[in-house]
Amino acid sequence: MRMKNYPCWSFRVVATLIFLVAGIINVTASTNTPMCGPYRYHRRSFVDYFYIDLTTMMTVLTSKTPAAPTRDYNTLSTNLPPSIFGYAKCYDGIKGEDCKQCLKSASSQILDTCGDTYGGLIKLAGCCLRFEIFRFTNHC
Repeated sequence: MRMKNYPCWSFRVVATLIFLVAGIINVTASTNTPMCGPYRYHRRSFVDYFYIDLTTMMTVLTSKTPAAPTRDYNTLSTNLPPSIFGYAKCYDGIKGEDCKQCLKSASSQILDTCGDTYGGLIKLAGCCLRFEIFRFTNHC
């Protein structure tokens, strides 16, 4: 019995198709868990001014981002040193109230997990949110 010889090109075609499909499907990876910066700050008084500024920034990002034409928004809080840089984005297809609800969830999670650090990032299925004490260009 003779074995058929399959041409090498079929393997290349299949491999190419797999890479193309994987590239289309993996548009944005979702972490669903906040990633916090490595530096923590110690709360020195009863009133935590950094956390208050951070909470205010999250409120601004949550309210302004859904209304922005590109559904992304960045802001800066300079009330106290250190300054806090913030960025939020809703992915394509997520608009209006869905965008706002996604950002509220992201904001709540990032404040709960990273509220005592100088930076944090969370990517959900519909949006992402980031804050740092330095300027950043790689948003989400």
